[in-house]
Amino acid sequence: MRKRSWLKGLNVVISGVSSGMGADLARQLIAKYDCNIFGIARSVPKLEKLAAELPAEKFTYISMDISSKEAWDNLKVKLDEAGFKPDVIINNAGIIQPFISIDKLTDDEINKVIATNYLSVLYSMRAMIPCVKHSKYPTIINVSSASAYLPVAGASVYSSTKAAALSLTEVVREEYVGRGYYIGAVMPGPVKTDLYKAREGDAENRQKVKDNIIENVGITSKTAAKRIIRKMKRCATRMSIGGMAGFMDVCYRLFPRITIWAAGKALRVLPLNTYKGLFVEEKQLKADKKAAKKAAKK
Repeated sequence: MRKRSWLKGLNVVISGVSSGMGADLARQLIAKYDCNIFGIARSVPKLEKLAAELPAEKFTYISMDISSKEAWDNLKVKLDEAGFKPDVIINNAGIIQPFISIDKLTDDEINKVIATNYLSVLYSMRAMIPCVKHSKYPTIINVSSASAYLPVAGASVYSSTKAAALSLTEVVREEYVGRGYYIGAVMPGPVKTDLYKAREGDAENRQKVKDNIIENVGITSKTAAKRIIRKMKRCATRMSIGGMAGFMDVCYRLFPRITIWAAGKALRVLPLNTYKGLFVEEKQLKADKKAAKKAAKK
């Protein structure tokens, strides 16, 4: 049984550390728990910006492609070179897909989401579990999504990869029962981060997405990070973050078919910019049928 203060002074590796929840996890773990952070992200400018605001002796970083198995294998060498012996690994990085039907997604878009949201977690766990083995508190935390609870139209690959990451986490936890490891999964609901504002490589979506559901229901990344750490202190293994995440979990468990139907209905009715292109063909088909009926009556 771990004490509630077990996080203090530990060495923590965080992926996707350059912004959003990753950055706030780093800030709070350093400020409140005196942790040493080894940050991973792709964007060097963002990493440098974060490093400028954090104590140099507490924050080390590298630019790395988390979707590469070789990169994770090489990370072990880089950690040794830096003299950084990790206690905790937080796989936080993730990307979202364009909100369109599956037949409209390109192979490149599909492969990027699969590699970032699922394969990176798989590669990380295989490479990093041996690295934390000798820690007093060996810990692996994988950030999934509330979409792992409830499949959402327009997020076919995103939802399925997040569900796969959750399943992987729970399977590996059972494989390591009795060995002293704490392996947990985080399922955030809507969080106001760059994940919903822009998609890497998608120039048309660089502008902010002004969705009522995110702006009104979503929590801040600072709040999400605070809640994640609070649950980690209790060694929670399945962490729903935000009221929406808990609501989605309960509804889908109790009424799976009705919940999926209701979610689809809501997306068709609510004025959400993100989903405006998803049901265009469906609406056009209904309009054509209506027009055909009128024509037949004449």
